[in-house]
Amino acid sequence: MARETPNIFAMSVAAISSERTAVSARTFSVGLLGFGTVGSAFAALLQERAGQIERLTGRLPKLGEALTRSKGSFSEILDGSDLVVELIGGIEPAREYVLAALGAGKHVVTANKVVMAKHGPDLLDLAAEKNVEHRSVRDALDALPQAQRRTIELAYFGGYTHVELAELMGVPLGTVKGRMRIGLQKLRRALELQGTYRESSR
Repeated sequence: MARETPNIFAMSVAAISSERTAVSARTFSVGLLGFGTVGSAFAALLQERAGQIERLTGRLPKLGEALTRSKGSFSEILDGSDLVVELIGGIEPAREYVLAALGAGKHVVTANKVVMAKHGPDLLDLAAEKNVEHRSVRDALDALPQAQRRTIELAYFGGYTHVELAELMGVPLGTVKGRMRIGLQKLRRALELQGTYRESSR
């Protein structure tokens, strides 16, 4: 869980930054499907880093009501969200919800490898048709070597500067910068291979 939550967070920030709207529309509504161990950790991290996300993207994320087994309405969450984060797990109703969100033109982030393995091509085709983002979270960041992934996570989500990272990791400053640059390049290539990277997200 400790590794999966920052991955989901990273892809959510990427989706938020790719959205092009009027300057006056500064808030970005995030709908959360699932509030278990990973879902609750994601919600806490999103709220904790909301200010940092706004500085990075110009958009302030606003977390709406989460859908759980006992409360919440998917249709209401869908209507009120710019980005849908699916953390339910399993195939159904996760697949149904992801399809509905993409069909409604919403950006989608999911950590559901089962759904992606069985239905990935169809979901990505629909995302392309609707011109929205759908990212298989773990595949993209798991492609990075541990040193590069840790450098990126500590910099973007821990708020460390390059100088602080060099001291923390006990490596030269140039090594930190190199890991950051190469890691981001590999992340971009991994997303391109998935068919989820768009020119507008640069």
